[in-house]
Amino acid sequence: MAKKKKKKKVSRPTADRTRKMIKEFQEIMPGANVVKGNDDDKLSEVIIDFAEPLLKSCTSLRMKKQALSFAVLVWNISMMAEKNSEPIKSKLEKMLCNGDPDQTEYMYELLNFMVERKDLLYKDDERFVLKYHITTTKKGELHLDVVYPTKKPPGDDKSAGLEA
Repeated sequence: MAKKKKKKKVSRPTADRTRKMIKEFQEIMPGANVVKGNDDDKLSEVIIDFAEPLLKSCTSLRMKKQALSFAVLVWNISMMAEKNSEPIKSKLEKMLCNGDPDQTEYMYELLNFMVERKDLLYKDDERFVLKYHITTTKKGELHLDVVYPTKKPPGDDKSAGLEA
């Protein structure tokens, strides 16, 4: 007999944050269906795995949060057409590098490495992050909440969905 999967208890702040993210999304896309995340294929876990090379070299929680934010941004950039991603890359360069040529070179090397990693490991995963929130658990671990559009259920041509 298969073991019954124990339902994970969601803390009050996490549940409140998820409700807030869903409400904000519904304000942007009125009439959108909201679908509870699938435990078998959570985008948040995929992105944390994707970010592993960045996270393992971080020495502080603050650095880990920045690395995870960078990974989310690169995840989205990797799915954009080059002409659409260039303005974002330029803004990122201005924000992170302050005109320093060495920092600029390093940022683009890191960005290109992560785009290649996305293409190699997650090429077929086309979920685009609309909104995310990074928190820390009581054990000092990172927790990532993401909101992204889902495919429409069969026979539903009027609304989009999301997972939170």
